[in-house]
Amino acid sequence: MKRIILDTSVFIKMRHKKCASVIESVLGKYTDIEVYVSDMTFFELIRQCNNINEIQKTRELLNQYGRYCVDTDMIAYATYYINVLSKHKKSDGKFSIQSKQLSDSDAIIGATAMRDGSLLCTTDATDFPPPFFSEVSSDILFAESTDKIFVFKPDIDLYDRSLRKFIKL
Repeated sequence: MKRIILDTSVFIKMRHKKCASVIESVLGKYTDIEVYVSDMTFFELIRQCNNINEIQKTRELLNQYGRYCVDTDMIAYATYYINVLSKHKKSDGKFSIQSKQLSDSDAIIGATAMRDGSLLCTTDATDFPPPFFSEVSSDILFAESTDKIFVFKPDIDLYDRSLRKFIKL
């Protein structure tokens, strides 16, 4: 079965009731897909909790989804992912992303989607740049805002070709 991984930014936006219904609607379009979170999302959200009640509520929320574990293989894959992104030039000659621009958490979440071939749902499109991710859909979170929720598909073939070039350097 196909999977979709939720970026931490989605859960942060879910705290706003107007956004939560749009996010649920977007995820509802993908009825044949299992929803997953990364251990990194778990870490980032628990870290923001101020007390044990918030921790328990956050754990209950996140435990509704499948979990991608971050192990040493995933960390190595994320390292390659950062290096490939930072070396890849877009058609305008500029680099896709500077390695220092990408947080470790976003690198691990992006690399997880790339390694597993999962769709990726985020509200921060800049963390998952083209050409390695292409937009499948986007929806405005609420009428008074320009904030959007995106679903991206990783381009695994391009990533693999870029990785092979990187390794040969």
